[in-house]
Amino acid sequence: MQKKYIYTAVTLVALVLGYLNYYREETPIEGTGENIVETSDVVYESGEYQIEAEKQVDDLDKDETKFAKARALFEDMNLSGDNVFIDSVKNLILENNIMGVSTNGWKFNTEKARYSNEEEKIYSTEGVTAYNEEKDLRIYGLNFETDNKMSYVKLQEAIEVKSEKFTLNADKAYYDDATKVVDIEDNIVVNAKNMSDDAKGDITGEFKKAKYNTETGILEAWEPFVMNYNGIDLYGERLWYDENTGNFRVWENVRAEQDGFVLYMDEIDYVEAENLVTFKGKLHGGDDIYKIKADNGYYNTLTKVAELKGNIVITSTDGKKIVADKGTYDTESNELVAVGVNRDVIYTSPEGKVVSKKARYNTETEELFLDQKYTFEDEEYVSVGEKLYYNNLTGKGRATKGDIKGRDFYGRGDVIDFDTFKKYHVVTGNGYFKQGEYELTGDRVIYNEAANEANIPEEYLVVNPGKREKFRGRGVTYNTVSGALYSPGRVNGENPQYTFSGIDLHYNNLTGEGRIERDVKLRNRDDGTTLTGNRSEFKRGEYAKLMGNVVLKSEDYTAYGNEADYREKEGKVYIPGKIRIDGKDSAKGTMYDGVFELATNTYTGKNFVGKTEGVDAKGDVIKYYLDREVFELIGNLDIRDPETRITGEQAEYHTQNGDVYAQKPFTIYYSNMVIDSTRGKFNLKSKNLDGENVVIVTDKDERLEGNQVYGSFLEKKVDITGDVRAKLYNIDEKTGKRERVDYNGDTARVYFIDDNGYKATRSEIRDNGVFKYQGMTLYSDYVEVDFQDNLALGRQGSRILMDNGTDIVSEIADMNLNTEVVELLNDVEITSLDPKNGYKKATADKGIIRNKEQVAELEGRVRAETDTATIDADRGIYDMNTDRFRAMGNVFINYNIN
Repeated sequence: MQKKYIYTAVTLVALVLGYLNYYREETPIEGTGENIVETSDVVYESGEYQIEAEKQVDDLDKDETKFAKARALFEDMNLSGDNVFIDSVKNLILENNIMGVSTNGWKFNTEKARYSNEEEKIYSTEGVTAYNEEKDLRIYGLNFETDNKMSYVKLQEAIEVKSEKFTLNADKAYYDDATKVVDIEDNIVVNAKNMSDDAKGDITGEFKKAKYNTETGILEAWEPFVMNYNGIDLYGERLWYDENTGNFRVWENVRAEQDGFVLYMDEIDYVEAENLVTFKGKLHGGDDIYKIKADNGYYNTLTKVAELKGNIVITSTDGKKIVADKGTYDTESNELVAVGVNRDVIYTSPEGKVVSKKARYNTETEELFLDQKYTFEDEEYVSVGEKLYYNNLTGKGRATKGDIKGRDFYGRGDVIDFDTFKKYHVVTGNGYFKQGEYELTGDRVIYNEAANEANIPEEYLVVNPGKREKFRGRGVTYNTVSGALYSPGRVNGENPQYTFSGIDLHYNNLTGEGRIERDVKLRNRDDGTTLTGNRSEFKRGEYAKLMGNVVLKSEDYTAYGNEADYREKEGKVYIPGKIRIDGKDSAKGTMYDGVFELATNTYTGKNFVGKTEGVDAKGDVIKYYLDREVFELIGNLDIRDPETRITGEQAEYHTQNGDVYAQKPFTIYYSNMVIDSTRGKFNLKSKNLDGENVVIVTDKDERLEGNQVYGSFLEKKVDITGDVRAKLYNIDEKTGKRERVDYNGDTARVYFIDDNGYKATRSEIRDNGVFKYQGMTLYSDYVEVDFQDNLALGRQGSRILMDNGTDIVSEIADMNLNTEVVELLNDVEITSLDPKNGYKKATADKGIIRNKEQVAELEGRVRAETDTATIDADRGIYDMNTDRFRAMGNVFINYNIN
C-alpha cells in the first residue's frame, strides 16, 4: 500500500471580545484660546461614564471636549487613550494608544475607536487587537463593535485569532456574553501548530460557519468545510471540537484527500488523551491507480500509526489486489502491516500472489516481511514457508522453514537466502534442491540460477529417484544446463544394481557419463560382490569401467586384474587380460579375459589354471558358478588330485563335495586305471563314479565296460549295468600263469583290490551273464568270478558251452580257474552237438568237468542217451575228445528197437 492517510481535527478558538468602561469626574483646565478652556488633572462626569485625564480642553463654540492622557471609566470597562474627544451628544472618540480593559477579563488595543453614548456601543474600523490572558487568546479585526457592558462583541473583516496552539482568520465573528458563544462566519481559515504536545503537526482549515462556546471550550462547525493536516485535506459538513480535551469529531460527507488520493468514511473521532483518531463507517476511496475499502480505521497521533480494520481490500488499475482483515501503517517507519484474523492476507497481481496470516511492508525501503506461514508466487518463483523477507529494491530475500520453486528447480530448507536480481539462492539447514531428475540435500545448498550452478560445500546427498541413483560426499557442484556434476574428495553412491565409492567424482547427468579418479569400489546390491580399482569411467545404465589394480571380490572368491568393464544391461563384468583368483578353501587360479555374470553369479574365463583343497584344475574355458561353488571347465580340461586325474572337453567341478559332472566324454585316471565315459559324474573325495558308456582299462590290460557304471573306487566296488563286458585275467599264484577271462551280462558288480595297482578281484554278473575262460563259456543269470580264490561260480541255472560243441547245463556250476575243473550240481545235463557222434545227451544229479582233459564225470542217477539205447548207471564218464561214455556202478541199458 503506497499512501496512508491520517485525519485530525482543526481546533477553532472563539473570539472573545471585552467591553471596557472607565469613569471619572470633570476637572477645569486652563484655557488656551478664544472660547477654549483647558483644565489639567481633571475628572469629568457624563452620565454613563466618568473620564479621568491629565488635561481637558473645552471648545465652547462647538460644544466639544477633548482630553489628553485620559481614560473613560464605565461600570464594567475602563477605556483609555492618548486623545479622547467628547462631542455635543456625549459620544467619545478615542485616538492613539487606546486600551480597553473589561471586567470579564478581556482587553483590547487600537489606535482609533468611537463610543456612541446614545447606543452605548464602542466602534472601531482601524483594526482592534483583543486578548484574554486567562484564556491565552489574542484577537484582531478591522471592524469592531461592542457595548459598554460587553454583552456582545462583533468583529468583521480581516479577523485574526491567535493562541499558543493556533491562528484563526475569518470575515465575521459575533460573541454573546450571555451564552458565552462566539458565532464565526465566512472564509474561516485556521492554522494550528499542534493538537497536543505529544502529537505535533501543521493543521489548516477552511470553514463557512462555526460557533465556539467559551465556557465549555466546544467548537462546532457546519456546512461543507475543508481542513488540512500535514498535507492531507479533510472534508466534512459537521465538526465538534472540545478545546479542553482536544477531542473532536467530524461527520457528514467526510473524505480525506492527498495528492489525488481520496478516502471516504462516515465519521472521524479524535481523542487527544489517547492520541487516537478513529475512522468510523465503511472506508472507501482511492486515486487514478489505487482503490481501498475497509470497515473502519484508526490513527495514533503519538505513534504516527494508522490502522484499518475489517474486510480490507486494496486494488490497483494494473491488476494488483490486497485482501486483509486488519492493516496498520507507521508513517514514521513507513511500515505497512496487513493481518488476516478470520482469513489469510492475500496479495494478488498479474505477476503473482502472496498468501499469509500477516504481512509487513516498508514503503520507503520496499521491504516485505511475512512473519507467519505464507505462500508466495510470481512469474518465476513460488515459495511456501514459515517466514519470508524480501527487499524489492535489492531483490534480496530470506525464507525461513520454507521452500522456493522456480521454472525448472525447487529448493527448501530451514533458511533460504535469495537474490532475484542476481538469481542467486542459498539454502541453509536441512537444505534440499531439485532440478530436473536430480535432488540435492545438504546443510547448505547454493544455487546460482544465473550461472546454472548448484553447489553444496559441506556433506551432501544427490538423488535421482527415477533412476534410483544416489551420491554422497562432502562438497559438490552441479551445472543444471550442462548436467555436469563434480564432487571432490570421498564419494559414496548407489543405483539399483550396485553401490560405489571413490575419490573425485565427475558426472554428467545429461549424457550419463562420468568418472572417478581414485580408490574406486563397486558393490553389487544383491550378493555383496565388490569391484575395486584405481579409477573408473562409467555411463548410467550402460557400463562402469575400472582401471588399475582391479579386484573383484565375492563371498566365495576374489579375482585380481588390471581392468574391469561392467555392462549394466548385460549384467556382466568383463575383465580383460590376466586374472588371478583366490577362492574359498584356499582355491586359487589364473585365467584370461574373464566375464562375471551378476544374474547367475557366474564367472567365465579362458586358459584357466587353478587349485583348490589339493585339487588342480585347468581348461581352455572356465565357468565358475559361485552360488553352487562349481567350476565348469570346457576344452582340454584337466582336473586332478594326488590320486586322480580327469580330462575331457567339458566338466563341472563341485568344490564343496568334490563331484565332477561331465556332459561330454571324459577320462579318469585313477591309480593304474583309465576310465572313459561319455557322460557322468565322478567324486574326487569318495572316488565314486556314476557314468554312462564307461570303459575301464588297467595297466594290466584288464578292461571293463558297460552302459552305466556306478560305484566307489575308494571302496573298491562298482556296479555296471547295460551291455556289461569285461576282459580280465586269472593268475595262478603257484605257477604265475596268467589266463584271460571274458564275461558280459546285463549287470555286474565288480570288486577291486589294490595290489600294486587296482585289479578286479571279484565280479558278480547278473541277468544274462556270460563268462568265457579257456574254451568254456558259462551262461547264467548270476555269475560270480573270484580271482582271489580263482573261482567262477554260476547260480540260478547255469549253462556251459564248450568250444568242442558240448553243452552242459546244471543248477549250479563252480569253476576252478587254475585247475579248469567245474563242479556241477543239481539237474546236470550234458548234450553233444557233434552230428557225427551218435551220443545225444547225459543227465545226472551232479558232475565234474575237467576242461584240460576234456572229460565230464557224472554221478547220481546218471543216464546217457544215444540214437540206439538209453543207459542208466550210478556213475558215468563222458570223454569229449572221443565222444565216448562209460557207465559204472549199477548199469542198465535199454536199447531202442525201431
